[in-house]
Amino acid sequence: MRKHKLFILATILFMAIGFAAVTTTLIINGTLRIGTNPQDFDNNIVFIETKTDDSSVASISTDGKIISFVARELKSLGDEVTLNFVVKNKSKQYDADAIINCDYSEDNNYNEYANIKINPSEFILRAQEKQDGNLTIRLVKSFIGTEDDDSIQIAFQCRISANALERDNLAEEIKEPSDVLASDYLDEISNTNQELMYDGTIDNNLRFVGNDPHNYLEFNGELWRIIGLMNNVSDEEGNKRSYIKIIRNESIGSYAWDIRLKNNFSNSSNNWANSTLMSTLNEDAYFNRSKGECAINTYPDKTYKTDCDFSETGLKESSKKMLKRVVWKLGSTALEYPDKKMNADWFYKGERSKSTYNNYPVEWTGFIGLMYPSDFGYSIDLTENAACSSIDITSNSGSDCYADSWLNFNGGSQWTLSPSTYGSNVNFSSYYVGNSYASESMGVRPTAFLKESVRIMRGTGTRDNPYIVG
Repeated sequence: MRKHKLFILATILFMAIGFAAVTTTLIINGTLRIGTNPQDFDNNIVFIETKTDDSSVASISTDGKIISFVARELKSLGDEVTLNFVVKNKSKQYDADAIINCDYSEDNNYNEYANIKINPSEFILRAQEKQDGNLTIRLVKSFIGTEDDDSIQIAFQCRISANALERDNLAEEIKEPSDVLASDYLDEISNTNQELMYDGTIDNNLRFVGNDPHNYLEFNGELWRIIGLMNNVSDEEGNKRSYIKIIRNESIGSYAWDIRLKNNFSNSSNNWANSTLMSTLNEDAYFNRSKGECAINTYPDKTYKTDCDFSETGLKESSKKMLKRVVWKLGSTALEYPDKKMNADWFYKGERSKSTYNNYPVEWTGFIGLMYPSDFGYSIDLTENAACSSIDITSNSGSDCYADSWLNFNGGSQWTLSPSTYGSNVNFSSYYVGNSYASESMGVRPTAFLKESVRIMRGTGTRDNPYIVG
């Protein structure tokens, strides 16, 4: 057998020498012409969704290029009507650099009566991706008219001008998730989704960022939003793992964080574990989807309670089954860190500290809490402005960074879970983070964690096509 192997090797070497002796030369002469593909680009930047209120009308042309919008009549100063839309770049070959401009018709000069605001006005629309936008029209000047003419019509036109941007690879068509674990899905798309960003904390949570990311989900029969995939979260048994954190898209009303006796702040506290708002969300009316009494600041009245009805908006039994009972951190935001930069990182550390006012508990275990100041701080897209990472979010100086945060509460104020080290004060957020008496009334957006077994059945995360979970 050994001689047989040597014979075969010798034959192969011989054949290789024979082939090496035969040589030739190949020459290629040619030219290459590379051209644009305007048809691919022009035909594929289209409107795909539109929505407005029940009294207005909006429709998309068959080619997807035009939205026809007839707004309801505006009568009172400050009246507004909003058109929501979604534009998609169906091209696989080109990204788009888009700018939106709105002009009034030259046939009338009524533009002093209405203000038109479009958001966003500039954006990059990558191949196969969508962009949510909205157009808001507001009456800014009252109209008197005559007996024969008691109304006017204002015509306007908004144009999306999109310039093609080159790509070096064909974009893959975005597919809807289908019956996948929600946590696995977020982890899977994190490498390609520009709206997901790791926060760089010790837990390195994965968060949705930007003005209006595609993080909508249908939960409890209403719109909620995904804050992100939070790591190292402890459950009631002390086990740590990653859970998806969600927040209701709108407030359930304006209520006090904690109030016991009217105008007696000493009987209110920033101890979430026994606060009146905690009870409402986890034990009473909201949790039980029923009517009840809620704490509210009614100064100068003598009462501190009001009737509240959550029989249509409270938690359904089917929703409760999808929620995880976890440990929420209640550390106060004391000025104990050497750099004193009250940015998102500073708040994140404070929320997890062992410092509380009056030695109140540093942790609480339950289903429904509130967002943290750090959730607000980490919600901006740092790829747009890296300098915002060090902005003091307790100051108006940071308003430019956070004005377009998706967690910004439309200019209003909303409670957070984070107590202050000062008396009975609690932190709130609007376009910055501040603190106020726990007995004040502010917007309440329930926040919760989904069980690890929750799955995304379908949806793309847009307002009109939210993720459906089960």
